Amino acid sequence: MSDKELDFHQASFAKMTSNTSQSGEQLSSLVNRLVSAVDPLKDKFEGSGRNSLDELHRRAESVSILVGGDLNSLNEGQNEMMNAVMQGDEEMADSTRSQMSAANFDAGKLRA
Repeated sequence: MSDKELDFHQASFAKMTSNTSQSGEQLSSLVNRLVSAVDPLKDKFEGSGRNSLDELHRRAESVSILVGGDLNSLNEGQNEMMNAVMQGDEEMADSTRSQMSAANFDAGKLRA
């Protein structure tokens, strides 16, 4: 087991979700830059070279779409996990308050 403590609170989930979203945007930007960098070369190639560049363009767009969708799904999962943890926190607090109000603290006092 790892010595690393898991940090499950709203702020950590919000940060994780934000980081995932930012990473997705960065990846999409890099793929778009790759495609843009190749575009000026298209006119310099014919035949199989041109076909390879066209294939690179198609695959890059496909990868961008697939990864974007997967990262969106990951973000949805992170949000659901955050909601579950928050709901569990609320239920635990409600249960604790209920049990405390029903407890007989006077019975635990020592009398002389």
